[in-house]
Amino acid sequence: MTTCTLCGQTVDSVSHVAEDATLKLIQKMYPKWVSRDGGCPKCLDYYQNLDKRVNLLSD
Repeated sequence: MTTCTLCGQTVDSVSHVAEDATLKLIQKMYPKWVSRDGGCPKCLDYYQNLDKRVNLLSD
């Protein structure tokens, strides 16, 4: 078990973000977060979808 560095929940494992825009979005919201910290699947899914919504709004 490990702790998600984004939500603080105890999870089985963390994953890592591959999309640059999602990384930048997370880093804007959590300036001390680094990509090697990863995040739980629920958080990463949230930020990946949020990134897509933000991109749609900026067009």
